[in-house]
Amino acid sequence: MTLPKIINRPVKVWTDEAGRPLAFLFRRRRHPVACVLEVWEELDHWWEAPLERTVYRLETAAGGLYELEFRRPEGRWYLYKAYD
Repeated sequence: MTLPKIINRPVKVWTDEAGRPLAFLFRRRRHPVACVLEVWEELDHWWEAPLERTVYRLETAAGGLYELEFRRPEGRWYLYKAYD
């Protein structure tokens, strides 16, 4: 696995009925998700304003490897990392 590039930008994500990502929009292109490799929950900065998020490490149909985050309570998706 190569080193990731930190993107950390909001993106539009299409999800299934359970809220799992099916595709996302990045650089004006829709990237269909081929498979979700890992899912985990994180909680950061508990001493300040907590940031809860669900992280999805996934592979796209084109073979790209990315990490998407769904951040609560904001309710937005972010493309956090891209692996080249």
